[in-house]
Amino acid sequence: MVVILYRSVRARAIVKVAPHWLIFVEGTGDHTNDASDSSMYWVSIPTLDRGVLGMRGMVVPLPVNSVLLYFLAKPLGQLSFWGENLMAVRDYPVRLPRSKLVYSPHVYGPPVAHEMDYFGVDNFEEVMPKVWYYHFGYVKRELGYPVVIGEFGGVYGKDYMCKEFRKYIKDGKLPEKYVELDGKWQRLFVEWLKENGICDFFYWSWNPNSKDTCGLLRDDWKSIYCCKYCLLRELMEACRAQLPSVPPECRGECGSS
Repeated sequence: MVVILYRSVRARAIVKVAPHWLIFVEGTGDHTNDASDSSMYWVSIPTLDRGVLGMRGMVVPLPVNSVLLYFLAKPLGQLSFWGENLMAVRDYPVRLPRSKLVYSPHVYGPPVAHEMDYFGVDNFEEVMPKVWYYHFGYVKRELGYPVVIGEFGGVYGKDYMCKEFRKYIKDGKLPEKYVELDGKWQRLFVEWLKENGICDFFYWSWNPNSKDTCGLLRDDWKSIYCCKYCLLRELMEACRAQLPSVPPECRGECGSS
């Protein structure tokens, strides 16, 4: 029998020995509607603690010794990609002083999270802001916790595919339309971040050999995809961050920069 400890217990133990650290809490998530595939669930082992089930985004109470499986056949937008699900924070927050706690969802678009049902709807631009708010946006807007996007990024479109991504899509499992949709998704997400005052983020990735996202760098490991750079610069400008100098190849492409 494996007993899962509360994230709160682990976090408090870390803060006790490292009082100046911030604790970043990633979301949970499920990657599939197939109950036989537990590979992308947070965990699929028995637990004795109903509180842990709640922290993992589960409906509680559940019978003792239940296996941790997420909701199946969810309504549109309730299915969540791994790392993005902070839906249970309202009822099961990590018990730490707010000065020590940062919620940090990982958020991805169609090429990475193409199993998510909401990418295929006709009113995509209307649905996505509601999905983001439901999954994690309310944590900042309603509960007042700090939110830092722990990861987001993507290939941005068929004209920006790196070598590794071309290999990745050879099996044909990724719908072609989702490759082109990624640029629209990223632009929409940055607009939503600006509107909701979420200014802190980590972009995945810098290097070009991430197979399902590519990177800010092109395959030569020297030049930059200006479309991605300028989009991130737009977010930093909106947040009044101290801006880096514009790379030579991107001058004239980032608005007034």
